[in-house]
Amino acid sequence: MTTSGYHLSSAGGNGPAPVGTVSIASLTNVASGKLGLNLAITGNVWAVVVESLTAPNVWTKVAVFTDLNNTVMTGLTPGASYTFRVSAMAAANQVSEWSVPITGICT
Repeated sequence: MTTSGYHLSSAGGNGPAPVGTVSIASLTNVASGKLGLNLAITGNVWAVVVESLTAPNVWTKVAVFTDLNNTVMTGLTPGASYTFRVSAMAAANQVSEWSVPITGICT
């Protein structure tokens, strides 16, 4: 590997691209007990971490989506109100700031 010019400890190598951003554009009632997260994604995003507000000022991680075309929260209680926020994850476990929370009622 040394002859190839590639060194694991080389400081001159390219670093990962900066993490992008993600926000929840809207929530969609996909089916009974399911809410779809319609995401607005820009830049370098490999996964999306979702948290739910479970008590006043208590956020709990409820999902990590790597397929950004299939972001449906399942197992929800019909008629209940849910508040979600999301964060983008990129290479080297880079994370973005949390999005503005959004609230919806599951049918």
